[in-house]
Amino acid sequence: MQFESEQSAILQAGTTFVAAKESALNLLALYDEAEVSLSSQCSLAQLIHESIALADSWIAGEVITDQQREQIIRGQHLNKIATVALPLAGIRKKKQHLLDLKRGSLDPSDRKRSPAKDKLWELELWAALNDRGIPAELEEPDIVARTPSGSIAIACKRIYSAQNAASSMSYGIKQLDRTGLTGVLAVTIEDLAVPSGMHLVAPNIEAASNMLNWLNRRFLSLHHRDLSDYLSKGRASCVMASICAPVQLEDEGIVECREMQFWAHPNLAEVKRRHIDEFEAALFDGSTTPEDKSRWTHRG
Repeated sequence: MQFESEQSAILQAGTTFVAAKESALNLLALYDEAEVSLSSQCSLAQLIHESIALADSWIAGEVITDQQREQIIRGQHLNKIATVALPLAGIRKKKQHLLDLKRGSLDPSDRKRSPAKDKLWELELWAALNDRGIPAELEEPDIVARTPSGSIAIACKRIYSAQNAASSMSYGIKQLDRTGLTGVLAVTIEDLAVPSGMHLVAPNIEAASNMLNWLNRRFLSLHHRDLSDYLSKGRASCVMASICAPVQLEDEGIVECREMQFWAHPNLAEVKRRHIDEFEAALFDGSTTPEDKSRWTHRG
């Protein structure tokens, strides 16, 4: 069976030191308001305090250069965490999600399995959908998105190793089975595909997109048999492979980029096709909040 593979998108996130400090302080305030403590040994707390310290150094007149690559990458990563976590303030079960974010490492170079990193992937996709006009809730299996034509269940899975990839995706499919909804299996593969401490180098965002997209497509190709089986039997309507990595752009400096690749069954029923089309259109072309400075580019 051939997959229909027509859409990909790249999310490029950057920020200023002052804005990153504000995000860090707002995240601390959210934890205080929810009465969730952050010990000094917590990975999230360490990222928050490092981001504030980096901004304070810049405000005090210290020159921050690309040679301080690790500090910049960690600061941008914390800003992303804050951006997707702050909307939790408006939901009823925010305390549990905030607790999950402090369970284990959020270090961008750490490749160990972590409940905090699992939660971060859910929050990234949840926030992206809401920002782009598709209401989404953190419900079983992981996210339920409300498209104009109906609801979509999304199982978010972080792939940590080649050995755990098949079992992790199988569990996500079982979660989708239980919902009875049009299903999307959304996997993120940076822990598998990007070695610890590595950053990519590219002349511009288009070249970075090509590099990351190749990694997504390679992963999907390696697991073609299992994915073909899931899609042909209707257990999922779409598979989304995603990867996030720091990239040194020659024309812009260091940014954190996320590339998404969608593969859908070519013979979806009309209703499911509408669901998936609306889901993809929201991510590619949907509106964003004024504060969202990410840039999405579409490639057919």
